[in-house]
Amino acid sequence: MPYDNKTINLVMVSRLTFQKGIDRFIKIYHKLEKSGLHSNVYIVGDGPLRFELQKQIDALGETINFMLLGEKTNPYPYIKNADIFCLLSYFEGYGMVVEEAKILNKKIIITDTAARESFGDYENGMIVPNTEKGIFDGLSKMIKELGMVDEVKSTNSQSFEEYYDDIIRDIKNLFNGEF
Repeated sequence: MPYDNKTINLVMVSRLTFQKGIDRFIKIYHKLEKSGLHSNVYIVGDGPLRFELQKQIDALGETINFMLLGEKTNPYPYIKNADIFCLLSYFEGYGMVVEEAKILNKKIIITDTAARESFGDYENGMIVPNTEKGIFDGLSKMIKELGMVDEVKSTNSQSFEEYYDDIIRDIKNLFNGEF
């Protein structure tokens, strides 16, 4: 996926449903643009709100770089080539996609939902309050301080290894009848 190297690129992999907060993300993106923090946003996924969300995006004007890409067989190139991975849901269960973004050493921002359990320590990015202001402030900080990326990359690989070591241990215990 060729992203614009001169602009910050944000990606979200998600169903286009209310709980995912994409409507709120569009509003926040517009505020970021108005404040001079330019970025491109790529949403990978599809769902019942696609038409409504596209209408909301179109209402912002032609200069908006917020794109609904639809469902993709392999979302990993989109995550890998982005600068920041976003999970900005109103409510969310365990965020497996967060683990996938960590594998790819992405800078991550998530809202404070149950998905924080998959996030680990704040070293991997940022957990923000589940409000427009919280998300705006978090994205503003991340966009301004992209130097944080190298620090995040080193901790992501370590947390991923620990996570999968735990899974392997649990599977072995399951086969040994220890559950």
